[in-house]
Amino acid sequence: MKTTKIFKGFIFFISVMLLSVSAVYAAGGWNGWTSETNAANHYCKHRNEDSGWANDTQRYYEAPQELAQSSTDSFVGKDGRTYRFNSATGIFGVYNANGLAITIFKPSNPSTYWKNKVDQNSQGTSHDELRSNSGSLLDASEDEDNTPNSGYCSNK
Repeated sequence: MKTTKIFKGFIFFISVMLLSVSAVYAAGGWNGWTSETNAANHYCKHRNEDSGWANDTQRYYEAPQELAQSSTDSFVGKDGRTYRFNSATGIFGVYNANGLAITIFKPSNPSTYWKNKVDQNSQGTSHDELRSNSGSLLDASEDEDNTPNSGYCSNK
């Protein structure tokens, strides 16, 4: 009887795990990112911004989950994206409405960058408005980059 309960519990656990993984992939996710290509392209752009990322792609690919689980400041913008910032590490991230990472990076002046993001949101400046403003208020790093990358970090 006890073995049957343990077995049923194990089957339930596996089912929940599979459903969780399926939900992420159904939303278009790859390891918590919007796509593998987007993650690889952003790694190439941002790998030298944090010493832990420089030679460790896996660490960068895991950064969205670490940022989401750490004690961070965050807000949901008028564009539906979630913006997260960890003031202790200076790491900034943007997630889509499904909770998948669009980008993770470390701005050159993290606190100022975060303050500007919060100010822009409180002024009601949408992502589309920022984009149409010649990108002067929107860092290009905050957009998805799914362009095929023929040479993985060709400047490695």
